[in-house]
Amino acid sequence: MKTKSGEKEKLRERIIDQSIKVIKKKGILGASVDTIMNSLGLTSGALYSHFSGKDELLALSMEKQIDFLTEYVGGLIASDKKDGLKNWVKYYLSEDHVKDVTNGCIFAALLSEVSRSPLRIKTGFHAGLNKFYSAMEKGLPDDYKDKRKKVHTIFSSMIGSLSVARTMKSGTDRAEFLSNNLASVLRMLS
Repeated sequence: MKTKSGEKEKLRERIIDQSIKVIKKKGILGASVDTIMNSLGLTSGALYSHFSGKDELLALSMEKQIDFLTEYVGGLIASDKKDGLKNWVKYYLSEDHVKDVTNGCIFAALLSEVSRSPLRIKTGFHAGLNKFYSAMEKGLPDDYKDKRKKVHTIFSSMIGSLSVARTMKSGTDRAEFLSNNLASVLRMLS
């Protein structure tokens, strides 16, 4: 069945958007072509009329998600230079973010798997991370000498804290863990 070019492009975007949700939830290895396409009510063969294969779909999905996150955080910082980054950090290290893996941070969701992924995935992920670091740097005080090193430390702490919190059972221990790590990151931003 033929589809109009506009419809084909819309379907391509739906596949990209859905794949990132599946990837965040199941991981790169667990997100098979069948799983991604079945979640949209499509056959696996339909993927190949839009992409060269799973690696291209993963790369495009991650790029789109990283661009969205970078623009979102950049927008928060641009609208509130003093507290934009701090407000995002407060959300990042919150119980809501811990629970929402599917809509949460792509970096935390996929970091450990990217190291075992094909070069195209690694390269795109690293390029996106550098773009994201640049956005975060704009939220740091102007008098910081080496903003990139500071961002490396801050974001590594955030990702590690979120990842560990996601392994913990909901309750007092996890809440205290998040609170302590949030306070530590906020001190680094001061």
